[in-house]
Amino acid sequence: MTSIQIFESIKGWHTKEQNEYDVDLEHHRYSKQGIEGMIFGLAAKINEEWRYEKTDLDSEKLI
Repeated sequence: MTSIQIFESIKGWHTKEQNEYDVDLEHHRYSKQGIEGMIFGLAAKINEEWRYEKTDLDSEKLI
């Protein structure tokens, strides 16, 4: 495997994870998961912000 193939593989995995956890770097947040996500997903019909957790700057740098 070449370094370009490894890079593309990691990039693909990263994009998949971002989509799975609904990471929104522009608004510094990600979707709540599990039971909490289901409960707040229903409540988000009233207020969309309740569906998300805020990210901290250190975590965003890793993303």
